[in-house]
Amino acid sequence: QNPNGQRRGLECPEERDYYPYWTPTMWRDIAVGVPDSELETCRQYVQESQNVKDKNYCDMTGKETNNAYPNNEAACTLAQGVWKSG
Repeated sequence: QNPNGQRRGLECPEERDYYPYWTPTMWRDIAVGVPDSELETCRQYVQESQNVKDKNYCDMTGKETNNAYPNNEAACTLAQGVWKSG
């Protein structure tokens, strides 16, 4: 998805490739450019944007995770984490 490692400006390749990002982020959307042929995609961006929809995460503070964090509430609870809104 980012074959030659090229970056443009301050973009974060993972957030670009998986937009709208699935975890809380400090960034807020001000504009999204899509071609006319992808207006349905634009509607999805608007509905899933953190500007209008909270993104949640599993707080595993004090727990051994091996950098593997649950990405849904049921798995978070099972791992004894705390599901938080971001």
